[in-house]
Amino acid sequence: MAGNQLRDQVLTQAAKRVGIPYRIDPPPDGVNNLDCSLYVLAAFRDAGIPFPAGIRTAEQIRQASDPVDFGDVEPGDLLFFEHTYEPNEPAGPDGHVASHIGISLGAGTHRMWDAHESTNPARPDGVGETDISTSYWQERLFDARRPRRFAQSANGSTTMQYQVTDDGVRLRAQPGTSQPILVENLGVNTTVRGLDEPTVEADGHQWRKVQTADGTIGWVAAELLRPAGSGGGDLPGDADHQFTFAELWPTIQAAAAQYGGDPQIVAAIMAQESSFRNWRVHQDGTGHGLFGLDDNGLLPDFEQWSGLRVGRGQQASSIPPRPQIEFAARILAAFTQQFGSAINAARVWHRGPGLWQDAQGDFYESRIRAHLQELFG
Repeated sequence: MAGNQLRDQVLTQAAKRVGIPYRIDPPPDGVNNLDCSLYVLAAFRDAGIPFPAGIRTAEQIRQASDPVDFGDVEPGDLLFFEHTYEPNEPAGPDGHVASHIGISLGAGTHRMWDAHESTNPARPDGVGETDISTSYWQERLFDARRPRRFAQSANGSTTMQYQVTDDGVRLRAQPGTSQPILVENLGVNTTVRGLDEPTVEADGHQWRKVQTADGTIGWVAAELLRPAGSGGGDLPGDADHQFTFAELWPTIQAAAAQYGGDPQIVAAIMAQESSFRNWRVHQDGTGHGLFGLDDNGLLPDFEQWSGLRVGRGQQASSIPPRPQIEFAARILAAFTQQFGSAINAARVWHRGPGLWQDAQGDFYESRIRAHLQELFG
């Protein structure tokens, strides 16, 4: 889908929620009431370009987007405000912390879609179009940013690519075997693009939302898709295969470029977790693959994102290398934005968002820095 179409989709989804009441405490439910950031996340999600998992606040959305000059703001870009209230979270690297967010209608319009508590009798609380030319908004407006998925679309980049495994696979309008058919036969080895949304269970299948080359969006049973490049002449996917760093480095670089991560950190984590061996099961009995994806840790997230079913413990199957690398690059890119640096992202990868600053996080950082020195000097 072209960038302008994506922007139109976001604005369409933003307008669909007009009038939904605003609520910040107790937390909104996302359907009957919204706060400013949940509103933006919902609009982008339903437009088919969701933000990464774990992002929730206006400041987290800001860190997951790229700065743009106010004069270059296009419809669908995001505007950020401070001191509408004082949020209890760390400031970004620039010292600012966003407390409010809106979806711009474009430079020069002085208008945005947002959800806020209103003091204007002409504008009820909740979702609506807001005039930001007033002194209240202009005094608090401090940043404009562009969601990375807009830039990816403009550059021809994509999210996860899949290939159809069989003939006769149908693309359906919604998850389920009785749902309307959009494409009767996608054709074996047809490549489709995953839309980075969770799989949905229906009629005994997990369903993945995808987009075809001609822009048709629908749902396919996930077991009928495999990650593009996961078979044939690509990186070997056999269990316990020992790679060299040189074999994996081009794929690491491509995945990091696609998702905005640091390729050296991805490589260093892989060196620490597996020494570049694609373990079917690690010695602890719960980790798997090149990154030690754990049964009770990141493995379920990987399965949901990729559509692959790996299994657990000694019953697990070998994971193809490429989707592992792309998944790690994607998660580490999000952690880098959220926690301020790529080395912090490595600590969060190992310890989780709540413990990354502890002594074990210190030790893991020392190991990652050692691998960086070994691999890159």
